[in-house]
Amino acid sequence: MVRPTALGRSSRRPHRGQPGLLEQRHTGDTDALAKADGEINAAAAEMAKVTARVDALGGQL
Repeated sequence: MVRPTALGRSSRRPHRGQPGLLEQRHTGDTDALAKADGEINAAAAEMAKVTARVDALGGQL
C-alpha cells in the first residue's frame, strides 16, 4: 500500500537495486559541483592576493 506523506508525495520505497529519485537526480551533479568548487577556490586565491597587496600598501584602498 502506498501512503502519501505530509507533502502529498508517495512514501513508497524503490525496489531493491533500483536507485531512488534523489540518487538519479544528483548523479550528474558531481561534475558541476567539482567545477564550481574549483571556481570558488580560484576566487579565494585571487582574494588572498588582493588582500596581501592591500596590506602591503598599508591597508588603504
